Amino acid sequence: MKQYFWPILAGCLAGAAVSMTSAVLLCKAFGLDESLQAAMMPKSVTTPIAMEISSAHGGLVPVTVAAVIVTGILGAVLSPLLIRLFRVKDPVVQGVAIGASSHALGTAKAVELGELQGAMSGLSIGVSGLITVILSLFV
Repeated sequence: MKQYFWPILAGCLAGAAVSMTSAVLLCKAFGLDESLQAAMMPKSVTTPIAMEISSAHGGLVPVTVAAVIVTGILGAVLSPLLIRLFRVKDPVVQGVAIGASSHALGTAKAVELGELQGAMSGLSIGVSGLITVILSLFV
């Protein structure tokens, strides 16, 4: 774990930043109001964390829950395809990518890919959650 500390941290930071930024920018591009932007922003973390972030920013919590569920399902379904498409061979990178983008549902798929992928994905859920909470303080 020590040898992967910085890559895990960097991967989770990049995943959280891209997820939050893309959600907000897409909401703005489609002309959605700020409550929907706040609801969509934390879509890539676990439901309890996402609900609190959304609530703190004036988001619609039921919309947040739906976005989190859809994100997890899409991540679980698409992650094996994307891993093959982009030729990601390193199991640590696979696990961090899945955990940082599609939380628990994606981690269930990562476990199917391998033990190391599952472990890294599980670790990334927590790290990404913490990073998302910290980043949300600046939004």
